[in-house]
Amino acid sequence: MAMLSPDAQKVLGLSIGLGLIILGVDVFFIASPLWTKYRSARSKYLSIERELEKSRAKVKDSELLVYIKNLKDKISALESNVVTDVDMTFVLEDISGIAKDSGLTLKQILPKEKIPVKGRHKNKLYYVKLLFTGQGSYHSLGKFISRLENSKYVCKIESITILPNINDYRNNDVRVVIYILSRKE
Repeated sequence: MAMLSPDAQKVLGLSIGLGLIILGVDVFFIASPLWTKYRSARSKYLSIERELEKSRAKVKDSELLVYIKNLKDKISALESNVVTDVDMTFVLEDISGIAKDSGLTLKQILPKEKIPVKGRHKNKLYYVKLLFTGQGSYHSLGKFISRLENSKYVCKIESITILPNINDYRNNDVRVVIYILSRKE
């Protein structure tokens, strides 16, 4: 590489120095404010992101509260369908009405026994076993079972016995064992 003359070295040195000064001024007056704005914007972004996460948590909490309230409402609705000992007379009348509306002839409904519900409600809930005897067609019996299962009472059908009636082939003798959920008052 060729040696530069002393005047060329001075000019080169001044050019490099001037370039460094311009670069320093540029960094100080242009890049520094941009860097400050970037840090400020990043700080605001992170702050908004934290607020968003808190809001999401609050929304989840409020959704959870709404879900819990809905469950409590469902439980209350179910509890209102669970009868008490006092209501059992009305239950028997309703079952009699359901049988009549379905086309069955009621012979009798007998409460047989109380069976405690196992689990955490064992001291509060029990099943009342009912024996329904009547007479009617298969169609009437099907209607009766359907209406009973769709009634306001919490019940389950344990068994259905159909005995043919020798005197009237269209009307069979029927026995239905029904369990009605009940609670202590």
